[in-house]
Amino acid sequence: MSFASETFLTAGQKQTIVCSSLEQTQELADQIAQNLQTGDVVALSGELGAGKSTLIRMIVRALGYQGVISSPTFTLMNVYESADKGPIYHFDFYRVSSADEAGGFGADEFIGADGIAFIEWADKIPELLPENYYRIQIDIPDFGGSPTVRSFEISKR
Repeated sequence: MSFASETFLTAGQKQTIVCSSLEQTQELADQIAQNLQTGDVVALSGELGAGKSTLIRMIVRALGYQGVISSPTFTLMNVYESADKGPIYHFDFYRVSSADEAGGFGADEFIGADGIAFIEWADKIPELLPENYYRIQIDIPDFGGSPTVRSFEISKR
């Protein structure tokens, strides 16, 4: 499994990858982590339970963070430290209803700043996204009811 571009994705590119196991999803997470740079923003979308938090947890681990990684559904933001790419900001906008509300806890100051930002439910507040960012749409395809199969559409905007 690999991305179509040796330089990851450039603006306007899109790639869909289907993972049939958690091991394959971890391989994908490792590849994403290797290609992310300080200042990158990754916006994740998908239905409830699609695996947004799981993918972020795998990427954060691949970036070298060894502590507890949890979804910030109620805290709205968690901060982790990567091994060499600065802070990792993990946002969950599921309960956020406006850009003003997100700005109230400082989201606008961290997105695209000195680290890497992951935003779950980013489609709820698109005005907070920078001009250039990665988008990952996670879907659960109907492949015989396998609980671990996921389709990841990854694009660069």
